[in-house]
Amino acid sequence: MPFIKLACRTAVLAAACIAAGTSAFAKIQAVGQATLVIGSALVHAADGSTRHVERGTSIHVGDRVETEAGGHVHLRFVDGGRVSVRPSSRLLIESYAPPKGGSSQPSGIKFRLDTGVARSITGEWGQAERERFRLNTPVAAIGVKGTDFIVQTNGKATAATVYSGAIVVTPMSAACTQTLGPCANGAEQLLTEGMRGQMVAVIQGQIGDGKAVTLADSGFKSGKSSVPVQRAVDRAADEASSDKVNQRGLDILANAENQTPEKPPVDPVRPTDPITPDETAIPVKVKDLFWARYPWAKAYDGDNFSRDFDTAMLRGNTSLAGSGSYSLMAIDGTRTTSMPAVPVLNLRIGQFAGSVIRSGQAMEALSLNKGTLQIDLARATFETRLDIQGPTLGRDTVQASGELSAKGLLRSNQGNAAVYGGMNAARTEAGYLFIKPIEEGQIQGVTLWGP
Repeated sequence: MPFIKLACRTAVLAAACIAAGTSAFAKIQAVGQATLVIGSALVHAADGSTRHVERGTSIHVGDRVETEAGGHVHLRFVDGGRVSVRPSSRLLIESYAPPKGGSSQPSGIKFRLDTGVARSITGEWGQAERERFRLNTPVAAIGVKGTDFIVQTNGKATAATVYSGAIVVTPMSAACTQTLGPCANGAEQLLTEGMRGQMVAVIQGQIGDGKAVTLADSGFKSGKSSVPVQRAVDRAADEASSDKVNQRGLDILANAENQTPEKPPVDPVRPTDPITPDETAIPVKVKDLFWARYPWAKAYDGDNFSRDFDTAMLRGNTSLAGSGSYSLMAIDGTRTTSMPAVPVLNLRIGQFAGSVIRSGQAMEALSLNKGTLQIDLARATFETRLDIQGPTLGRDTVQASGELSAKGLLRSNQGNAAVYGGMNAARTEAGYLFIKPIEEGQIQGVTLWGP
């Protein structure tokens, strides 16, 4: 049957697929697995057992995934569906079965987010039968129409926004509890990707006379601060309960991809030598690698190229190396065994962004005068140098050398800065982040390199 074949082809536990037929999927013991784990998280199973979540941990129907503060888990399901469970969140997998006829289980996908933040991208089964997909919170029922969306709840208030597709948000009722798909009772609110920048809120109590309400510009379209949305939801939550909606969760909900944060004023500019034209290299195109930034992290100055980390991981890309703010990603499907014919590569700069960090804040932008990166594939070593400058920093140099691991990771062991990164599978591109201590602060940034 078509969906049995699909499950066997795309399932994380594909080896568990046996002979095709109506009973094949029922014999699979898991519906997905954890593909990324940051920090601490637990799975509470339906039989009462508890286990720590690690990369590769199997996920079953009835499992409740709980992340602690700082914990972050990505789940990939057998049909290609993906869910990101953010810090301090609790998500229950109530059901995960293929469309009708493909399993002895009732068809349908159903999650329950009791608290915290989750992002969901529907897979093949959710796309095939959108009327059989549901994510519930204590106060809202969310149905989808082929969707990438994010939802946050504290048990008394829920807010949701859409990256692609559409969702239908309805205040929770007894009738909505037992159903799948959009719950239509006259109080529902539709939110589509064409309304990006808005969110739908359901708050227990007096808001909207029991209806879901759409809150205008959340900062996605304008790139401006999401404070008006935060205040609107906080104000509504205050009317209904003394417990405010989690502010950090709302920051994540309303955080536009690649949004540039406001910068504090810098010290008076100190004269520096100008950058001459022959010092500025024409950037090369890097195809296999890119930088992704965590939702809570501020962008380095000049970063107009990083992507959203959750989106990158949920779409199947691979994290090679990173920090608490940025991760170097390899585009899915670029795996190859071919290698360059030359043993020594002299790569050119493709992208650069950096800041001077003092007291934990980005104080000024860095500009790149010249950069070099030489990688000796035969000896598995690398050397790099960045000539940079900033308004008050003046001119400075980042120098480092180190080793190239068998997995293509770059790690410095000599020089005046810490460098950590990696190469694409073809060993033709590279990227690294750098950190150099300076007086009362650090120089930090990210780079991409190509042939």
